[in-house]
Amino acid sequence: MSAPVARTTGPSTQGTPSVTAWRLVDGAHQQIAQVVGAESFEVDAPFPVSFAPASLLG
Repeated sequence: MSAPVARTTGPSTQGTPSVTAWRLVDGAHQQIAQVVGAESFEVDAPFPVSFAPASLLG
């Protein structure tokens, strides 16, 4: 069984924090968001959340 929403975090190829999110659509995961550094990450499922990946690092 696949998760309806998946997120990953990690450094981008430039070493900057990043977040990527996927949503399960018709049995396949589709990327719905990808942000790097100070860009705003916003999703509404499974709950609303918004943040900048860079803000997670002290």
